Amino acid sequence: MIKLILLTVVVVNTSLFAENLSNKALFVRCYKLLTQSFPDPDLPILQNVENGTVSDPIDACVSMLNDVNFNSSLTLTSQSTTNKNILRTFHNIHYSWFTNKIYSSSDGPRDNQYNNDILDTDAPALHITKAMFAPGASFADIFTVNEFLAAKRSGGELTIAPNTKLAKTESPYNTMTNYKFVEGGDLIGIKRLSSMQVTENRGTSSVISFNEQWGGGVLGSNYYVYQTVPQLRNYSSDGGANVPRKWSESVLKDFLCRDLPVIRFSDAQPFIEPASSYAFRHGGDCVQCHATMDRLAGSIRDLRPSLTDVRSGRGMRWIRKWGSNNASVVDYTWPITRDRDYNKKGYGNTFYYRQYNGNKIDRNFPNLDSFGAYLASINDPYVCAAKRYYQYFTGHNANIEDLETGTATAKVLSAKEAYHRSRVIQLGEQFAQSKNIKALIESILREDLFKDSGYIKR
Repeated sequence: MIKLILLTVVVVNTSLFAENLSNKALFVRCYKLLTQSFPDPDLPILQNVENGTVSDPIDACVSMLNDVNFNSSLTLTSQSTTNKNILRTFHNIHYSWFTNKIYSSSDGPRDNQYNNDILDTDAPALHITKAMFAPGASFADIFTVNEFLAAKRSGGELTIAPNTKLAKTESPYNTMTNYKFVEGGDLIGIKRLSSMQVTENRGTSSVISFNEQWGGGVLGSNYYVYQTVPQLRNYSSDGGANVPRKWSESVLKDFLCRDLPVIRFSDAQPFIEPASSYAFRHGGDCVQCHATMDRLAGSIRDLRPSLTDVRSGRGMRWIRKWGSNNASVVDYTWPITRDRDYNKKGYGNTFYYRQYNGNKIDRNFPNLDSFGAYLASINDPYVCAAKRYYQYFTGHNANIEDLETGTATAKVLSAKEAYHRSRVIQLGEQFAQSKNIKALIESILREDLFKDSGYIKR
């Protein structure tokens, strides 16, 4: 369970060449952003900055950040208030990046209410937080390590369900076994769950498995797919009207910082099909979005939303695979009419995308593992992460879209916009080499802009 904290330290730069803050003021700015709190005047590290024992306030700030680490069990090595505050700050930042933050459905208000009691709604963000604080972890792990994560909190497992406010002795929990409520209290680490199979006994025994993964790290995790595909339980992908395109749209936005369309109008022209039974294939304006999101979703075409208590519309809901799908078959087709067997035709997706530098990607991937590995190998996810951290620490939301330079529809940026775009891209490309989140944060903290007294609270 997580309470989303509004990140209120938002700043605006009034000049790129203003005077620098004093050492004390710079440290306080950094401390507040790291911990979402004000430093105690008697804080030793603050006093060392004031008396000159520590000559560089950013060094002091970075040392605080580097002191926050998980051990091999993914628990904070030091659970001081400051360390827990820093962990909470960054996990909340990561959680804020996700477009979808709850387990929802189109089936009705009661459907899925129990899932929010036993599954962390912030589970996808745990993959990023783990990549930042776990020993030997890398940002690339987000897309390449397949695992089921849950939050480890100081209060342990809750005795009363956080969403339904029910006890385990009450229905439906008194009919279920092999489950736990989410934990409460301060975030102190992350749990790797080797199994998440809940048994429900209502006359007959039903096993609810959250273990099934589609690959690609968090992209194919059951909880990420679950949050991004709130479809009806009788949903079946047919390659046209029914496609889990919201998942594709979320991947683009959550990990690449891009809204559709992510290709140029000219890129859509080859996919216009006037004879298609789908109106969105008849013109470039629609195809410009669908050519990316529909084909990207091919790798999760076999999802099957399930509900344990169909008659009442209540119970646990989860995502599982169609048993008849042949994983050895690869299919990259994009049907122009309804294909009732589309969800059973194996796997395969196409990534059709313009990078921030204008380069066009048009590549096929046989499964999500290969797609995740590819994302981890290109600069775009790293530039996206740099953009978000940069915005948090400086208040500037840099443009990292394809500017279509040299075309009639080219986007023109102001000098200030161009400056921030250039800095974020440079930071992101450096980050793509190191894949070290803390090193990226340190680079941003050492930016001249961060030391600028001219940026103010908004």
